[in-house]
Amino acid sequence: MDSLQRITVHAPAATHLHVFVRSNSNASAAIGVAARRQPDSDGGWWLADVVGSAGDEYWITVDGGPPLLDPSCWAVHETVDGPRSVLREPWERSPQASPLVAPPIVYELHVRGFGHTFRGCVDHLDHVAATGANVVELMPVHPFDSATNYWGYMPLVWGAVHEPYASDPAHA
Repeated sequence: MDSLQRITVHAPAATHLHVFVRSNSNASAAIGVAARRQPDSDGGWWLADVVGSAGDEYWITVDGGPPLLDPSCWAVHETVDGPRSVLREPWERSPQASPLVAPPIVYELHVRGFGHTFRGCVDHLDHVAATGANVVELMPVHPFDSATNYWGYMPLVWGAVHEPYASDPAHA
């Protein structure tokens, strides 16, 4: 269901910024919206209100340049045209865990190497518990080009999750 989505981008040197949205239901047509510079934000922030649905791809252009990812997006798709930001619903909030009663024993875990997916990692948590660890630290889980990068230390954006790690990539 289409709804109004607000995209904000920090681009202090930009003179023009546009946001383009391509609907899942009509992948051939993209609609562009000119962003507005926010005068009360030191001139560095741009805002665009776009209409879209969860799963719609979008990208940003600055001063007529090439398509760019939204650095604050929550999801990324790889397309034949390169990576694209994806509109999605916010993550469901979970209650915070209780504080540790013992000093932390950290198990640093690489999702791809340990269980291939988040579900695969959960299925092997008995191994982690057997080591005595009481904290799991995930190595990078942000979207990255897995053809040339095994570890994920060259993220495309910080707020999204690498789709292949999810049981259902549409919910990554």
